[in-house]
Formats: sequence, structure tokens, C-alpha cells
Amino acid sequence: MVCVSEVDLKEAYMVGEAAVRYATDGETDKMVILVREEGPGYRCTTGLADLEEIANAEKKLPDDFINAGGNFVTREFIDYAMPLIGGPLPVYVRLYRHPILTIS
Repeated sequence: MVCVSEVDLKEAYMVGEAAVRYATDGETDKMVILVREEGPGYRCTTGLADLEEIANAEKKLPDDFINAGGNFVTREFIDYAMPLIGGPLPVYVRLYRHPILTIS
């Protein structure tokens, strides 16, 4: 998989293992969730949540993750999200001398 971080792969495998374990233990109407542990560094475990509490529900980004202008994220969000990415972000080029025109 090209566009998947090591963290995503590891956590997907962990969730799959937990799902099989919970299913063989007879759990139903539940969803396996990732529970982020407190403390320095990034660690998570799995847990269970009632499906009716998660299905068709939205979880909004906390206000302190959006800047005052409402048009970008804050350092708090970046600090929260970077461990989930698990590696450096790709570098994109800027085409200063070659503007790209769009046709409406």
C-alpha cells in the first residue's frame, strides 16, 4: 500500500485481531475502537463501544484545534495528528514561474 503509514498498518492489524477475539468471546453490536493512552509519546490500545453510540454520529474537531481565523489548524492539532501519520509528510513543489490556469 503506497499511501498508508506504518501507524495505520499496525493499528489496522491490531483492530482486526481484537475484532476476532471479541467476536469469539460472543460480543455483538459493538465496534472495536482505538483508545489513545495518556502520557508522552503515542500509544494506543483497543476497546469496545456500543455500535448504537457510534453509527450515524459525528465527532467534531475540538475548537482548540482550529485557529482564530477559522481557516487552519493550530499547533495543538499538529501535535495530536503527527504521531498518527507516523513519518514525515511528503514535500510538494511550488510552481512559482508556471502558474496553473483554471477554466470555469
